[in-house]
Amino acid sequence: MKNDFPSVNLVIFGGEEAPLVAKELAASNIPLILSENQPSPDTFRSKDTAIGPPLTRYVASYLSEAGVKYGLSVAENSFIGSFRIHDLGPEAGWTAKFAHHDENEAIRLITSNIETILGLAPSRDLVVFEGNPL
Repeated sequence: MKNDFPSVNLVIFGGEEAPLVAKELAASNIPLILSENQPSPDTFRSKDTAIGPPLTRYVASYLSEAGVKYGLSVAENSFIGSFRIHDLGPEAGWTAKFAHHDENEAIRLITSNIETILGLAPSRDLVVFEGNPL
């Protein structure tokens, strides 16, 4: 689709099965907002997912290896995702660990990468944490 409509800003949201097409996403320069970094293959539709350690690698590690531009989200399909917003920092930390990113890249996964993917102007917000939020 991206080849047929190159001017369209196509963004994938979810990414449960993104490892299966990670190389194609990178080659087509299609970014992804990953909300399923640790999916559960609980239905036939999601049986091919990479469920993460210790059985498979994290979904994000496949994306990083392929060169896909991505950010992290906490949205849920079955419930309102906002109840998990407090998990975003630790999720970025786990992602950084298993996708071999440094702390700066972990922060970018939940901040500037999302802004870039959505075509938003950079924000100048400041958040102060006591200790490391990852």
